[in-house]
Amino acid sequence: MRLYKESLVNEQITYTPTLVTTNSGELWLQDSITVGNTDKGVGLSGTGVAYTDEDGNNYSPVRFWAGSSNKETAPFWVREDGSVRATKAIIEGNISAKTGSIGGWIINETSLTSGNMTISSSNVIQDGENSARRLTVTDSDTNEVLFGVYNDGSFIAKNADIKGRIEATSGKIGGMSIDTLEEDLTEILGAQGGLRA
Repeated sequence: MRLYKESLVNEQITYTPTLVTTNSGELWLQDSITVGNTDKGVGLSGTGVAYTDEDGNNYSPVRFWAGSSNKETAPFWVREDGSVRATKAIIEGNISAKTGSIGGWIINETSLTSGNMTISSSNVIQDGENSARRLTVTDSDTNEVLFGVYNDGSFIAKNADIKGRIEATSGKIGGMSIDTLEEDLTEILGAQGGLRA
């Protein structure tokens, strides 16, 4: 069976096949087909070309859609290049993403970023000459690192309130160098006549 579209070209009537069925059960459509309600139905299209919107974004044509008469704004569509939109999708199994966002976090190739916080799975977060920071919270105005965890286990915590046992072999506490603290305390206590109960 064949259906034709009648057209007038140069004062001559021409017929263009729009639907063809074969004995083997094949069905060919020139344009598209919509099944069900025209506002919420399912559509299948074999026409359309890639286009660029006013913001410079490139899109391939929608080939399959559902939930709207407008295939571009439908809640579900599949484009010719394989991109998919599903506004209420439930997806199980292996998910791999290098762009986009999830739960308010921006997805990068090897890290997640939300506001001034970054979590990285590789040495990609730069901090001057140090690129081994894995977890970072920075000041939104100055970009100063307020909290950072590094590959070697070291970390930065500005304005930290730490309780419990603390063991340190370097740094400063109370203005005194930790590596010479015993010597400094001995000198101070000796100058004050020793420790008194």
